[in-house]
Amino acid sequence: MKYKLAFLAMALGFAFIGHSQVSIDGPTCVLAGVEYQYLISTDDTAGTGIQICLQGGTYVGTENTCLNDSLVSFVLVMWNAGIDSASISFNSPSGSATSTISISTPLEPGAIDTAYLYNTIGYDSTISNIHCYAATGGNCSPSYSYQWEQSSDNLNWDDIENATDQDLDVSVTLTHTSYFRRRVSETNSGTVGYSNTATVFVSRDQSMHLKKKAHTHFADTIALTRTISNTTAICSL
Repeated sequence: MKYKLAFLAMALGFAFIGHSQVSIDGPTCVLAGVEYQYLISTDDTAGTGIQICLQGGTYVGTENTCLNDSLVSFVLVMWNAGIDSASISFNSPSGSATSTISISTPLEPGAIDTAYLYNTIGYDSTISNIHCYAATGGNCSPSYSYQWEQSSDNLNWDDIENATDQDLDVSVTLTHTSYFRRRVSETNSGTVGYSNTATVFVSRDQSMHLKKKAHTHFADTIALTRTISNTTAICSL
């Protein structure tokens, strides 16, 4: 009799554990306004008594925050903006489960300081610093990778070698007006964003630079000719 009671207690214990198997699987770091799927696992065989409720979100395509008496394997949720955390909870005769959700702000790539938006330099001169504010958002625990880019037409962009810091701090020599921006990648979510654009004007174009070089060469030639003429005259005496 004692062994029968022990076996019954053991059987009831395992039955209780098995009967209360409930889980919610899905993203716990999310962006507001984006559709997410959550998988529901339960031993329930009927929807009676089941309640799946959201705090800080709604079910996709509805304004509902709770599903009642519905036996489903997944739900589609859209989380609200303007809050930091939310939750999804499942309650049924089999048991309960809750998943806490952290809501991240969208990736903000950072803006170039207004003092650096428009600058003018001379032909064949260098630009060596552009300050850009740090990126924010994109993930609950963000990690950012920066890459500065350069363009001659503000349409087609090339990476600047070794320019991977928050600010542009490598020297770039320019012979024509150029545009600069910073690309940021949030490595956990894979999202990418771009700063606004800085314009660096070159005050003299190449033709003026070549004219100046030609003029200098011509002046040097005249001076050399005069020197030779003077030397010849002295030798003649």
